[in-house]
Amino acid sequence: MAADFELPDDWREWAVGEGGLTVAEAEDEGEAFRDYWHAKAGKDAAKADWTATWRNWVRNSRRRAPPRWGGRVNGPQPAVPL
Repeated sequence: MAADFELPDDWREWAVGEGGLTVAEAEDEGEAFRDYWHAKAGKDAAKADWTATWRNWVRNSRRRAPPRWGGRVNGPQPAVPL
C-alpha cells in the first residue's frame, strides 16, 4: 500500500451506501486502512484484490463500532435526580 494512498470515490460510495458509514466515517476508515496496510509487512501485506479487502475492512469496522443510540455509546440513560 502506497503511503500516498487516497480513498477512491467508488470505495467511499460503497462504504456510505452499502457499508452504512457516514462520509466522515468512511474518510476516517480510509486513513486507518491506508496506515494499517502501509505499515504491514510480509506475506499478509500482499493482496490480490484491494477492493475486496476494503469492503471487508468496512464490514469489520461496523462490527467493532459501538451501537448508535441517540448519540450515546451505552444507550439511553436513566434520569439522575439532582
